[in-house]
Amino acid sequence: MPPRFLLVPAAGLVAVGPGSAASSEATCPITDVFFRVAGTPSIDQAMLRWQREVCLSSSIGIPLDFTQVADAEARTRLLADEVDVAVSPLPFQPYDQQALTDAKAKASDFVYVPLTASALSCVVNLGYSDRSANLQVTPRSLAGILNHRIENLAEPWIDVDNVGNASLPRVPADDPGPFAGKPVPQRLGDPLVTAGHSNDNLLLTRYLYSDSDGQSAWEGKVTSPADVFKTGAVDELPSDASMQSVAGPYRIMTEMGVADFGGNGARVGCVDSSIAAALGPTRPLARLRNALGTFVGPSTDSVQRALALMPLGNDGIYKPVVTTAEGFTDAQAYSLPIVTYAIVPKNLDNATRATAVKLLRWIVTTGQDADHLPSGYVPLPARMVARSTSLLDDLAKVPPAPTTTTVAPTTTTIAPPPTIDTTPVTDFNNGGGGYSGGGTTDTVPTTDTLPATTTTIPGAAEVVTRPVLAVLGRIRSGGPVLSGLLGLGGVLLLAGPLVDRRRRRSGVDKAKDGTS
Repeated sequence: MPPRFLLVPAAGLVAVGPGSAASSEATCPITDVFFRVAGTPSIDQAMLRWQREVCLSSSIGIPLDFTQVADAEARTRLLADEVDVAVSPLPFQPYDQQALTDAKAKASDFVYVPLTASALSCVVNLGYSDRSANLQVTPRSLAGILNHRIENLAEPWIDVDNVGNASLPRVPADDPGPFAGKPVPQRLGDPLVTAGHSNDNLLLTRYLYSDSDGQSAWEGKVTSPADVFKTGAVDELPSDASMQSVAGPYRIMTEMGVADFGGNGARVGCVDSSIAAALGPTRPLARLRNALGTFVGPSTDSVQRALALMPLGNDGIYKPVVTTAEGFTDAQAYSLPIVTYAIVPKNLDNATRATAVKLLRWIVTTGQDADHLPSGYVPLPARMVARSTSLLDDLAKVPPAPTTTTVAPTTTTIAPPPTIDTTPVTDFNNGGGGYSGGGTTDTVPTTDTLPATTTTIPGAAEVVTRPVLAVLGRIRSGGPVLSGLLGLGGVLLLAGPLVDRRRRRSGVDKAKDGTS
């Protein structure tokens, strides 16, 4: 088992070997800034190996904060802006739509960069004294194991599928009992499957539905309520008491380790090959019958053959090929390959984008060699490395996200008109003694500037402020008034309505005074 690397808050990133205590030597200083990644279990073992290297390397120098979560959770954290990059074998799914909507994003806002290749492997613990005993399964027998229609290794589906499998112990053909020539009877415990949404479940159900016998075996399980196994290819298995759904592959491997039941039981659990290699390197991996009828287990050669068959979809994801109709043409290829991707937002800020490109470029090149890739993975095929490199080149050229610049509005004040002469105006129609009512004089008050009104022109940065001129006063009617208005200039024409209104009022006053 390769060394594991842990973040130690008081010191730094330190190496921890199997069975050894953590070193007190700080090898990667803790900083306030990490490149944040949340990823599926299929990338976990590789990240543990790479984490120290990318931090300490003088050419990389990236403190990497990696959190292993379920497939769906990795995408959710990315949309919530809790991480910089998510890692998952699956693109955004229909059940991710609400999170996409909440984030004001769409699936096309992200690129999928291939990072690792592995396989879904079904780990076998048959409970025999010979730990090398292995199984051969078809879609039908695997469906029967998973939904617990098969409860003993001596049942016909297992017997038929394992003709010629020398590793599976059999009862002697001349045994007088009912199991003569059949696999040694062994009770099957509950199968171990991943709870919730996962790419592992999607691969399993695609395999079960790859032929009609597998579909019938899966859907034919009698349940209450009925038809819960009529699922089609789905990434979440039905909730059924016959299957033991657990929180993830590490728990599956823990359960597999205690599956002997005192020498009277067997168990099967399906996990990523990298986790099987790390936690159960001596456990046999079931051989699955592929679309061309060959029983093939996961190996470097068989997985690389499977990867070569996978076409690139319009969504940027390589599609596993399970049936001949889909293009399965290699009799030595394994049926359940896995490609895991970095899901990278296109609108990362400059600094984060540069870090992402540097880190991911290292992973798809140096990170794929034998010194850096843990057991259970196979190196990415050349065509996938070329695609990753091309995507990263394009990502490095993406223009920075637009920034919003607020221009402070400017205020322009229009100067008021010249000051108006406020010398009293005498009404000569009142005997030279001034205005009516005892020869008093009415004065036009000084110009009064009301509070400025502000008009904002939509789409313009400039706000223009225009004072409003109000000329107030009590003006008596008569010819001299008109002369006075002309003398005041055109500005007083603004007060024309006020003059007319006052002229009408002055007629009433004169009537009361007896004047004409």
